[in-house]
Amino acid sequence: GGMGTHRYQVGFSGDVESLSWENLAYQPYFTLTAANVGYGYWSHDIEQPSSDYEMGTRWIQWASVSPVFRSHERGMSGGSCADTLQDGQARSQCSIVEPWNVPQAYANINRDAMRRRVQLTPYIYNAARQAYDTGVGLVRPMYFEHPEID
Repeated sequence: GGMGTHRYQVGFSGDVESLSWENLAYQPYFTLTAANVGYGYWSHDIEQPSSDYEMGTRWIQWASVSPVFRSHERGMSGGSCADTLQDGQARSQCSIVEPWNVPQAYANINRDAMRRRVQLTPYIYNAARQAYDTGVGLVRPMYFEHPEID
């Protein structure tokens, strides 16, 4: 970001270079660190690798409690993956962006996570107002609320 971007509190972790467990594990830390410098509406790419349905489900679960919940794709609609898949063809390089376009067991878990997000709407609404009034982000490290705990 540039000068003054902190004024609007919106940022994102950048395009995810690789869909990996390490990258996913880094996102909560990165989100809370962003809150330290005034980015309370921190976002990240929600993608589901075609080769690991569980990882995609974990991304959705993490996103359900993140400040911003948004799906991101790598060109399936207009980029390198657009119109290249035939019926029954594997999606080797293309991510899955539809949370229901996975085996049913994962789709059920994805649906539960998205329902949890909807249930959080009153909390998110109030937290958004608090962020507007105070500049304190929607998510923040525990030491913001409990500095006495090390």
